[in-house]
Amino acid sequence: MHCGPKDSKALANVAFHDSESTNKGGIAYVGYEFGCVWDVEHGVGAMMHMDRVVEIGQAAVGILEWIAERDAKPPRKKKQAAPRSKRLEPE
Repeated sequence: MHCGPKDSKALANVAFHDSESTNKGGIAYVGYEFGCVWDVEHGVGAMMHMDRVVEIGQAAVGILEWIAERDAKPPRKKKQAAPRSKRLEPE
């Protein structure tokens, strides 16, 4: 489907959500919801932190707090593999 300048009003349905309870480095996450002509029921959504797109998907992505919470968690440390026992060579 082609969207021209006349269709831009249909895309301009934006809702702004900020999460004060979930932040990273003291900076809140911001979610956006967009209406769109190609999927009126679900729209398009994005969750951002500063200038970084955390996730993009259906409109609900812009309001789902768990997406921000998941991103705000520090990365899990990888467990180091146990050292392999030395292989005994026959004498």
